Amino acid sequence: MFSAVTNQGKRVILHPFEHTGISDSPPYHCPICNEEVVLKKGKVRRWHFAHRHHSLCRVAPESEEHLEGKAVLFQWLERQNVSPRLEVFLPELGRQADILFTWNAGTYAVEYQCASIPLEEAVQRTNDYLSHHIQPLWIYSSDRLRFDRSQRYSIHAFEWTGLREDQTGSRRTALTYFSPVNGRFSFLYPRASLSSAITYGDLYTADLSCMSISGLVNLPVVVSGERTWIRTWLDTKKKWRYSRSRWHLYPDTRYLRVLFAKRRSDIPYFPAEAGWPVEGMNHFNTPPHHWQSVVLLSFLDPLPLYTSFSLQTAVEEFRSAADGILRLKQSPLVNHPIDKALEQYFRLLEKTSLLQKNGDGWKKVKDVYLPASIDEGYKMDEYYFSCLF
Repeated sequence: MFSAVTNQGKRVILHPFEHTGISDSPPYHCPICNEEVVLKKGKVRRWHFAHRHHSLCRVAPESEEHLEGKAVLFQWLERQNVSPRLEVFLPELGRQADILFTWNAGTYAVEYQCASIPLEEAVQRTNDYLSHHIQPLWIYSSDRLRFDRSQRYSIHAFEWTGLREDQTGSRRTALTYFSPVNGRFSFLYPRASLSSAITYGDLYTADLSCMSISGLVNLPVVVSGERTWIRTWLDTKKKWRYSRSRWHLYPDTRYLRVLFAKRRSDIPYFPAEAGWPVEGMNHFNTPPHHWQSVVLLSFLDPLPLYTSFSLQTAVEEFRSAADGILRLKQSPLVNHPIDKALEQYFRLLEKTSLLQKNGDGWKKVKDVYLPASIDEGYKMDEYYFSCLF
């Protein structure tokens, strides 16, 4: 860390890029736990304060990457004229922000995260900031970007906590990454999720020299990339239909199996209208064909033909049916994530002729159909795939 406290309670700051020494004499203390810390004057690593061995401080030791990332981001924020403050201890929260700054009448806390942390800790830190009107900006190490050539990314559970909405009105969401080595931001915009950890997405990069404070806070204005991954989606639906269903592992699949059993069917015979990619689906940990089947069977199927409904009604009914059952990601920085997912799914159902747009809502114009066989279900999948994409 770059900050410490003297015996007299004076805060000492090491500027990351100016090794001019400090006038205050040791001992120095950690501003969080008050344990004595040592000033490290390395020739390779940046000057910093470090706890002694066997420290009981709850703050984990910092890696060189974390120190470097904080330093580079701090220097960049200085150039943005937002008067950043490095390692600000917030006594009311009992925690220290990596960087704190004010912009456009808002207060922001930069959390540069390199190592994995428990999901519960990430959510707690986020909610602590929000409760004190501080907007957290989770910026992850670019080394955490794990992907293959098909635009498919593996995201750890705690990273979803940092998902943010853009401020242009499109409600697109993104995760932010940064590499201090090449001085480059990366923004991952999720497009479609296969599971709780795997998502397809668009990745955009921007050098520090081309990035503005508005771009960081509000997210860059981008154009959606080509969905090259969509060609594999039909294969995914085939696996969902023909693979053995492990329905007993989770409450949501047990609940879903009950819904199917009431109709003398089972999960592999899910409606062909379920299991398609829509914006906002990444907020579910429950697989796409499962939560969309819940929408179809618990909400739409009981509705009489030609009944109209609003998005608000659908959200309320869906929540009451799925509350405590469906697995949802924790994304405290995104407003009304379920509303967005349902709205986009209903728009897709318009294309299948199950729903018809009716003013601000929709009208059910076709009954939900369950395939009589898995083969029939997959043939219907092929038909809808050709219609939708």
